[in-house]
Amino acid sequence: MKKNCWEFQGCGYGPKQNKNRDGLVCPAAIHEHADGFLGGENGGRACYFIKGTVCCGEGAQTPEDKQKRCNSCSFYSKLSKKYGKTFTEQNFLRYVVNSENRLVY
Repeated sequence: MKKNCWEFQGCGYGPKQNKNRDGLVCPAAIHEHADGFLGGENGGRACYFIKGTVCCGEGAQTPEDKQKRCNSCSFYSKLSKKYGKTFTEQNFLRYVVNSENRLVY
């Protein structure tokens, strides 16, 4: 597996920690249908596309807050540059839907 957002940021919100000292759980860490997306664990390389992620110790309150925070994030910038036009919400959603279909059968 490649480095996940919680490893890159060192925030302590990864799935092995489950909850940080303040009791928050990051949706990216527990988003199992995103497991394997861009080589990450759960939503660890899809945090940009997952609502309510816990970054800098707090969840984004509005979509605008999240977009602003993510656009200034060096992890997001790294993934965006590496994957270019394939780093889209549409590709993420396609991956998640295919993952859910595989779990049903």
